[in-house]
Amino acid sequence: QPEWVQNLGRYGKGIGYAASAPKSPLGTNTQLNQATMNARNELARQIEIGVKNAISQTIEQSREAGNEFGNIAASQFNADDSRQIANQTLAGSRPIKQWKDPKNDELWVWVVIDKKNVIARVSESMRKALRKGSKLHNEKLEIMDKIVDKEANNAF
Repeated sequence: QPEWVQNLGRYGKGIGYAASAPKSPLGTNTQLNQATMNARNELARQIEIGVKNAISQTIEQSREAGNEFGNIAASQFNADDSRQIANQTLAGSRPIKQWKDPKNDELWVWVVIDKKNVIARVSESMRKALRKGSKLHNEKLEIMDKIVDKEANNAF
């Protein structure tokens, strides 16, 4: 097995995951699509956890700073936001390697997303979620943007 299969696609430049699909009677393309989907589902789960952490830290840091952002952030994010942000971020993922196990014809695919891509997409999505219905002035939004960028970077 290649090293990337053994370590389940750990990716030093961002987030990665290696997943497999069993041999399919429908052919290699179906097997490739299934393995890629499996890897992307796990990436989405990992990103969603990171987004939840970034949101929590943004709210906590804002509240600790004694400003109004914490309460605004808490009211702006809902349960679906982290999943939606994860799915939007996943659009930047790509398969970089595949390998078919000669013993059982199981097909492995390594899907990755670069850290800078994750951070940029997560930060942008968090900003959009914060701005929906927000009555903050631009100056205050710029301060909030810095907190969001910091926490997105820390989460990933």
